[in-house]
Amino acid sequence: MRHFIHAAAACCALALLAVSSATAEPKDWESGKNTWKNAHKGDWAEYAMQLGNKVRYEVTDVVEDKVHFKHIMYDKDGKETSNKQRAKAWSDCPLFGKLPYRIDVAWTVAEFKIGEQTLSCDVASWTSGTTAMAVWYCTKVPCGGIVKQAIDGADTVWLTGFKSKELGEAKTGDKPGDKPVEPTAASKLPRFFQAVGNYYIHKITRAGSDSYVKRTVSEVTVEATQMTMVTCDAEGVPAPGARVSEVTQTEAAWLKDYAKAEKTGEMVKVAAGEFKCDLFKTVSGNREVQEWVSDGIPVKKIVKDGEKETVIELAKHEMK
Repeated sequence: MRHFIHAAAACCALALLAVSSATAEPKDWESGKNTWKNAHKGDWAEYAMQLGNKVRYEVTDVVEDKVHFKHIMYDKDGKETSNKQRAKAWSDCPLFGKLPYRIDVAWTVAEFKIGEQTLSCDVASWTSGTTAMAVWYCTKVPCGGIVKQAIDGADTVWLTGFKSKELGEAKTGDKPGDKPVEPTAASKLPRFFQAVGNYYIHKITRAGSDSYVKRTVSEVTVEATQMTMVTCDAEGVPAPGARVSEVTQTEAAWLKDYAKAEKTGEMVKVAAGEFKCDLFKTVSGNREVQEWVSDGIPVKKIVKDGEKETVIELAKHEMK
């Protein structure tokens, strides 16, 4: 299995509750805070990764200076692909994520919710070249104490379940190997852009002809959201041979395009329902655009270009 810090960008089923600006004292997680040191028989921890694959560590015994544990791997379909019994000194046991060598680390504190448990974590953040890294630790999590890691704001590996002597058992509810739901990041964009899987379908009426386009959130970071876009029917089924393209919505572009509303609180009724919207207007030469927006979704848009008119309306949507 690849080391945690080289894991590819991943999705997440867990909610990030809040990251405070308070500074925590530096933690020596490579030695004194590595929770393998205090392993108990029956402890276990499960982690999910990019494509839905998982890894599980389960302590089977602790004998003198050796921790005996199972290292189990699952593919994205939940099939067990590897199950190995190992015995190592606690300092040699697997640790998902290590602090960098000779790079300054900033420490903050944060909360991480898993099942009914809310974990208080110490978060180490640093920059390596142009890449922003972060590793979350919690002394109450068994088998190392790692909670998750993020690269450039996107979760790459994260805790999906554990059992410890102190806290008991906590799980997200999925089975080992289940593909988790994509993450909800602490996005600065409006609500629609804050959760992977959110989508909307637009009906586009132009010159008496109707067409449909579906946009779906595929990746969420703090300052940008990736989406896929494809032509489809009214229910969102892609048209035969339709090409899926990718678009990016950044916070900077949103603030530029939607800096000031012409009106707020306007009620707009379309096929997808009735929405309370902000109205934005732009005029450029013979082109005039009116757009009603709710929670980041363009509910209705009228584009007049000389004698030509295009009407775009929300036909269907889903937001987590």
